[in-house]
Formats: sequence, C-alpha cells, structure tokens
Amino acid sequence: MILAPRNWGVRTYNEEIIYDDENEIVMGDWDPIFASLDTWYLVQAKKEATARQEIGTANVQYFLTAIARCGRCGAGLKGHPKWAKGKRTQTFNYNCNKQRPEHCGALSIDGPQLDELVQDLVWLQVLRASKKKQVPADAEPWAREAELKDVEEQIAELQALWEAKKVRAASYVTTLDDLNARKNELLVDRADHTIPAGARAITEELLSNGWGNLSIERQRIIARKVLRAVVIHPAKSRGGRFNAARAEPVFHTA
Repeated sequence: MILAPRNWGVRTYNEEIIYDDENEIVMGDWDPIFASLDTWYLVQAKKEATARQEIGTANVQYFLTAIARCGRCGAGLKGHPKWAKGKRTQTFNYNCNKQRPEHCGALSIDGPQLDELVQDLVWLQVLRASKKKQVPADAEPWAREAELKDVEEQIAELQALWEAKKVRAASYVTTLDDLNARKNELLVDRADHTIPAGARAITEELLSNGWGNLSIERQRIIARKVLRAVVIHPAKSRGGRFNAARAEPVFHTA
C-alpha cells in the first residue's frame, strides 16, 4: 500500500507513472492516502536500497523502461533479465515486447551499458544547467534557429513527396535519415546553448548527494526532463559488441 503511486495521488498506466506535456507527474483527482511526494521519493529510495540487498527476489525497476524506444516500430522498450543455462543472471537487456501485437519484438540492446551511456549524458546536462542558472537575461540568442527551421521544412516537404508517391523508397529513407541526423545535431547544439530543461530538476539535494545516491524513480524523473526519448536503432549484425551509436537521444525542443 505504501509503495503504490496511486495512494500518493500519482496517476499510472500499465504500472508506469504518467507525465504531462511538461514532463511533470500527472496527479489524480482523488484524495491520496499519503500527501507528500517528497516522502514518497524517500520511500522509493528505501525500496531501491532493499532491492539491491535482495537481488534475485525483488522486482527490479529499469532506468530506461519506456524512455528507450524501438527504432523499428517506435514502441517503448522494457527491461528483461538475461538468462544463462536456465538461470536468471544479474544483468539485463532492453527489448521490444514481442508479446504485444503493436510491437515488432525484433530489437534488443544491452541494458547496463545503455543505462551508463544515458545516465552520463543526463548528468552532464544537469551539471551544465546548474552552471547556466546564472546566465544573464540578455544572453545572446541561439544563432542557428533559421538553420533548424530550414531542416524541419525539408523534412516536411520530403514526407509530403513520399505520401504523394513522388519519391523512391531508397531515396526517401536515405534523405530522411540524413535530415533527421542534422536536426538532432541542431537540437543538441540548442540544448547546450540554452538552459536545458533539466534545470527544473536541479536541487541542492541533487547536487550535493550526486546521481548515484538517487533512487531509480528520481533518476527517471530527471531523465524525462532532459530527454523526450532515446531511440535505439537496429543493430547491423546479431550478437555484436555494444554500439553507442545505436542510441539517439531526443532532447526537448524548449
């Protein structure tokens, strides 16, 4: 009862906390049993500490569940433990759920290495945001706004041509990949120039305690403020080494 988000007034769907367009937790319109979300965060931290002590018996929450998305079908990925010789190991993958008809079920990536990659990125953005809190109000505007608008217009024009069947599939896919790569590079550059959305998640507690001392749920909340998603592109071969280039972060545009 204490661990259930609903009893703290938090809306959920399929056991995942629901966030609004501003990536804030969506609260229900019912009277919660427990009133303070700050206390709920402490309860989650205690839960994670207990889970680390009871590996193999506790339900594990994975950092990038539903944040990581399948690059084939767009569905949210879910963490699943790896099995070896019929036994569950202490490591895991993020998989596209093949048991759901709307998911392709054809994509997987190593969980711990992906978590580390994205956590480093999010923490870097948080540290940058903490320094940029002192940016003066008359700071220079981002100089590449017109370039970003031009790329977005090219993408829209290309998609219109594709829908009208006026472009070949090979040309469409190749050009769209190039344009999306340029767009994401520009969004990353703008995120570095302006105060990242993660600034809203910065507290003295976070900066003093450090990322590693936060519960997974607190880490996920901060990650959602920095990133809309992390798109995982298909691997070029099966069973290969972890390739960080497969993970494409999608930053908030404002």
